[in-house]
Amino acid sequence: MRMESFNFSGERLALRPFGAGQNTSAVPEETLRQARQLVLIGGGHAHVAVLKAFGMRRLPEVRLVLISNHWDTPYSGMLPALIAGHYTRDEIHLDLHRLCRFAGGDFCRDRVIGLDLKAKQVLLAERPPIHFDLLSINTGSTPLLTDVPGARQHAIPVKPIDQLLARLEELEARMLAHPAQPLRIVTVGAGAGGVELTLSLQHRLAQLATARGLTNCRPEFTVITSAADILETHNARARAKFKQLLRERGVRVLIGSAVVGVSPTEVTCTGGPSIGYDALLWATNAAAPEWPRAAGLAVDDAGFIAINQLLQSTSHDFVYAAGDVAAMSGTPRPKSGVYAVRQGPPLAHNLRHALMGFSQKRYRPQRTFLSLISTGDPQAVASKGPFAASGQLLWKWKQRIDRKWMRQYQELPLMAGEPDMEFTTRMKANLRTTDKELALKKPKMRCGGCGAKIGGLILHEALKQLKQSPNPAVMIGLNAPDDAAVLTPPTGKLLVQSVDFFRTLINDPWLFGRIAANHALNDLYAMGATPMAGQATVTLELADDRIMVERLAHLLAGAAQQLNQAGATLVGGHSAEGRETALGLAVTGVAAPGRLFRKTGLRDGDCLVITKPIGTGVLFAADMELRLGARELSGAVAGMLQSNAAAAEIFSRFGVTACTDISGFGLLGHVREMLAASDVRVDLWPHDIPLLTGATQLAAAGIESSMVPTNAHYLSLISESNLAPGDPLTRLLLDPQTAGPLLAAVPPAVVPEVLRELKAAGFTSAASIGLVVPGGMPRPFRLAVKS
Repeated sequence: MRMESFNFSGERLALRPFGAGQNTSAVPEETLRQARQLVLIGGGHAHVAVLKAFGMRRLPEVRLVLISNHWDTPYSGMLPALIAGHYTRDEIHLDLHRLCRFAGGDFCRDRVIGLDLKAKQVLLAERPPIHFDLLSINTGSTPLLTDVPGARQHAIPVKPIDQLLARLEELEARMLAHPAQPLRIVTVGAGAGGVELTLSLQHRLAQLATARGLTNCRPEFTVITSAADILETHNARARAKFKQLLRERGVRVLIGSAVVGVSPTEVTCTGGPSIGYDALLWATNAAAPEWPRAAGLAVDDAGFIAINQLLQSTSHDFVYAAGDVAAMSGTPRPKSGVYAVRQGPPLAHNLRHALMGFSQKRYRPQRTFLSLISTGDPQAVASKGPFAASGQLLWKWKQRIDRKWMRQYQELPLMAGEPDMEFTTRMKANLRTTDKELALKKPKMRCGGCGAKIGGLILHEALKQLKQSPNPAVMIGLNAPDDAAVLTPPTGKLLVQSVDFFRTLINDPWLFGRIAANHALNDLYAMGATPMAGQATVTLELADDRIMVERLAHLLAGAAQQLNQAGATLVGGHSAEGRETALGLAVTGVAAPGRLFRKTGLRDGDCLVITKPIGTGVLFAADMELRLGARELSGAVAGMLQSNAAAAEIFSRFGVTACTDISGFGLLGHVREMLAASDVRVDLWPHDIPLLTGATQLAAAGIESSMVPTNAHYLSLISESNLAPGDPLTRLLLDPQTAGPLLAAVPPAVVPEVLRELKAAGFTSAASIGLVVPGGMPRPFRLAVKS
C-alpha cells in the first residue's frame, strides 16, 4: 500500500504516490520485539487471575490477547445475592477490558466460532482470525437446553447474566401490572444454583411487593428435578436444612420428575400432569460449547475439554483450559466456580513457564471444599463434607470472602509491575540459530524514509484477509493494486476530501480501525457528502512478522468494514514502523453542488442541534488511568461506532444553514469556528448537552484529556455563564471528541420535526443545545438556561 495524494484529471480521479522520500523518526530497538502470542479465550474466574499475574510481572516479548464477547464478567458466587437485591450489578462484575489494559494486552470483543489447531488460529464471528503460540480456554458453561424440546425457545437460562436480569425486570413489571394474578415461577434444576436462584428471586419479588404496598401479591414457586433429591452433591444435613426452608417459604419441590417437553405456557414431566408457568428458569447441568470438539481437541463424553494435571489439553500441549469448560482426566469434579478460582494462580504459573520453556507444576484439586449457599434473605448455609450450619453470621462471612476476592481484581495499581527479565534472558537463550544471526546483524536504529515501510510480505499477507464489497466507482483499487488508485466520480458531482490521523485509543486493532474510519467519515457527513473511497496510513509497533501481519489485517479489516457500511471502499494507503500503533484515513466523497453544507453561515434565530452525546476525551483519559468502567466504555464505543450518515441526510432534507462535526477542539472550539466572519453570537444551554455515561463524574474527579488545557483559551470567549466555578460541564465543553456528533444550525420552525426524525433514526440523545442570537465578537458565547 502507498500513501497517496489526490490529483484531478478530467472525469477520473487519479491517486498518485506522495512522500516517498520523507524521513521518519528512527525507532530504537533496545529489547526483543514481541515474538510470541498468548491468547486467552473467555473471561472466566481463572483468566482474571492470569491477567492480574501477567500485569504484575509483564512479559515484554509476549503479546497477550483476551477474547470475550462481554466487556465484563460476573462472579458466580455473588450472582444469587445480586438477584436477591443485596448487590448492584457493578459490585459483582469484573472489568475484563480494564484487567487486559493492566496486563498490557489487547482485548478482542468477539464471539469464537472455531479453532484451526493446525494453523494455530482462533476463528471469530466478526473479524479475521487471531493466531496463537499458546492458547488458554476459560469460557465457563451454560445450562443444557438442547436435550428438552422447547426449552431453548421458552426457558430463561441463568447465563448470560445480563439476559437473565433483563427477563427478571420484565417479570417484575408483569407482577406490578397484575398484582392480583399470582405469578407462576418454575425452576428446572435443584442443585445449589437452582435452589439459590429460586430463593433469591422469591426474596426479590417479596421486597418489591412490600415496597409497593402489594400485601396480597404472592408469586407461586415450583422447583423440578429429575434427581432423587435436591442438592445431591451436598451432605444430608445441608439438604435437610434447605428442604425445611423451602417448605417454610411455600416452594413446591418435585423430585424425580424429568422435564420432557416445554411449551410457551407449560412444562411436561414424566409420570405427572403438566405444570403451568409464567416464567421458566433453567438451572440444569452445564453444557459445553460445540467448537472445542469440532476443532479436534480431546473432550470427555459431555464435550468438555479433557485436561491433565498441568491444566493442559490431553491432545494438544499448546492448549490449556480451566473452569467449567474443562474436565480433568482421572479426577472429575462437579462444575463449580470454586475450582476456576483455585485454578487461576497455577494456570498463570504454567502459562508463563510454558512460554519460557521451564518446567510446570501439577495442579491437584481439593476433594471437598466449603460451600456457602445463600438463602435469599441475609443468611447462608455452610456445607463441607458431613458438616452443615446456617445463620446470619455465615452470610456475613460469605460477603467478606466474596468482596475480598473481588477487590483484588477491581482495585488495580495504576502502574503495572516490572518486566520479567528472567523471561527475556530465557528467550534470548532459546532463539533459533538463524534468529541469533539475524539479531546480531540487526541495526540498533531502524531506517526512516522508505526504509521505514512495513515489509512487502507482511503487507501481502494482511491484504489477503481483507474482504470488501464491490464498488463501481473504483476503477483501480486494492482488487488490482497499482501505483495509484483510480476512481470514477459521478458526472456533475463535487469531490469532497478530508484526512484524519491519530494514535490508537483502545487496545483492539479491529475496533480501532472501525472507530478511526467513522471519525474520518464525519468530515464528509458534516459537508453533506456521500463517501466514495478511503486510503489508510498505518503505523505499527515493531514486532514478530506474524504479529505485525495480524495487527495490520485487523486494523484494515475494521476500517474497511466501516467504509463499506458507508458505501465506500478502501483503495490504498501506506504503512510504516513506529513507536506505537496509529491509523489515519484520507477519505473522498461526492456531493451535489446545491446541497453542500458549510460550517459557517449561522443566522439569527437558528437552533443548534447535536446528534450524539459528547465525553469521549474524558472517558479515554480515565481508561489510560484504569478508571473507566466496562459499562461506560461500552457506551462510548457504541457512540463512536454510530454513523452520522442518517443524520446528515435528515439535515439535508430540512435545509440546515450550517453544519460541522465535533472533534479535537471540543464543542466550544467548533462552535467558535461556526461563528467565523459572522455578526451573531450563541447562547449555549450546557445542561441540555447530552453526555456519555460517566463523563460528568470523571470530569468532577479531575480527569481530563491532554487536549483540554490546549482548548482552554476558548473559555475567554464566554461573556456570561450560569455555571458555578469548577462545574465539570465547563471542562466538558472543551473535551475533544473521537467519532463524535454532528452539530447543525436548524431553522427554528423545523427543530421539533428534525429531532423527532433523528430519534427515530437511532439518535436517541439528539438535542437542541443552543440558540443563535444577535451580537457578535469579541466574546460570542453565553452559557445560559434554555428559556
